Amino acid sequence: RRPGGGRRAVPGKLLRKLRQPLLSLLRTSLTVRPPANICRGHSKGEWIMSYETVAIRSHGWEAQIAPTYGANPVSLQHHGQDILVPWSEDIRDPFLCGAPLLPANRTAGGKFVFGGKEYTLPVNDGFRCANLHGDLYHQTFRVTERQEDQLTLCYENTGEIFPFPFRIRVTYQAGQRGFLSAYTIENPSEDPIPLSFGLHTTFREPDWFSVPLDSCQEKDSRHIPTGKYIPLDAQEQLYRIGSKSCGMAISGFYRSAGNTAYIGKDIRYQITGFDHWILYNGGGSGGYLCVEPQLGGVNSLNDRNHCPLIPGKGAVHLETLIALSDCTDFR
Repeated sequence: RRPGGGRRAVPGKLLRKLRQPLLSLLRTSLTVRPPANICRGHSKGEWIMSYETVAIRSHGWEAQIAPTYGANPVSLQHHGQDILVPWSEDIRDPFLCGAPLLPANRTAGGKFVFGGKEYTLPVNDGFRCANLHGDLYHQTFRVTERQEDQLTLCYENTGEIFPFPFRIRVTYQAGQRGFLSAYTIENPSEDPIPLSFGLHTTFREPDWFSVPLDSCQEKDSRHIPTGKYIPLDAQEQLYRIGSKSCGMAISGFYRSAGNTAYIGKDIRYQITGFDHWILYNGGGSGGYLCVEPQLGGVNSLNDRNHCPLIPGKGAVHLETLIALSDCTDFR
C-alpha cells in the first residue's frame, strides 16, 4: 500500500505477463467433467467425452462404434451422408446417435419395488425427481468379435449400475440390408429380473416422418407418466401418417402399433421385440429427431402389471434395422 492507504498500481508489463496464465486457469476451471451420477443429456454445460471408435463398413454403409462409451454408434453414414446425428465438437450430448439405455428413460423418484423389496437408482434428471436413462450408456464394453463389416461387444453388470445382474451382447453389422443392431440381454440368476431397455436413436432432422403409434402415455409437467394411456391428439395423429418435425416441439411416450418407421423418403427404421416408441426433437430447433424404440413404457419399473421380465437363466433378444426405404407415397 502507498502511505496514503491507496493500492499500488500493478505495472502494465507485469499485467501482460500474468494475463495469459490467468485466462488459461479460468478456462480450465470452467471446463468440468461432471460426476457419473449427474445427468449430462439435456444440459447446456460443456462436457468432455474422450473415446476411441471402431469402424465397420460394407455396401456404402459405415458406422463408428465407441466401445468405451456404451457401445454407442457415434456415427452412421451411407455413401458419406450422415444418417444419425454424429458426435462432434458442437454436439456433445452423450445420449445422441443410438446409445443403449438401461433402464430406459425415467424411473420416478429413482425408486422401484420388485419382489417386495425397494431398490434405488441415482436421481439425475433436470427436475431432480427421477433417474434418467440409467448408467449403461457410458460403460466400457469389451470387443469380442471384429470383422470388416461386423462388430460384437459385451458388458456384464454384477450390481454396479443396476441392482440385478445381467449380461448384454451387442452386434452391429453393415451390409446389403442396411445397418443392423442386435441386442441380447441375459439373466444369469435363477430368479426373474425386471427389464427396461431402449435406444436413443437420433436421426438428422427429416423433411417428414411417420411412426406407427397406438396410444400415448399421459405424463405430468415433469415428464413422469401418470399411469394412464390416452388417445392421440390431432397433432400426434399426423405422426402416424406423415408429419414435419422442424419448427414444432415433439416430445411424447407411445405404445407401438407397428414395427416400421419412415424417416423421410429415404430411410426405413424397423424394430423387432420392442413395444413402445419415444419421440423427441429438442423443441423443434435442434436439427434432429429422436425416434426411440423401447421395451416397456416409461417408468415401467414402477408398473408391476406391465414391466417386462427376463426369466431365470433366460434372455431377451431385440433388433433394429436402419435401411434405405422404398417408401414413395407417404408425403
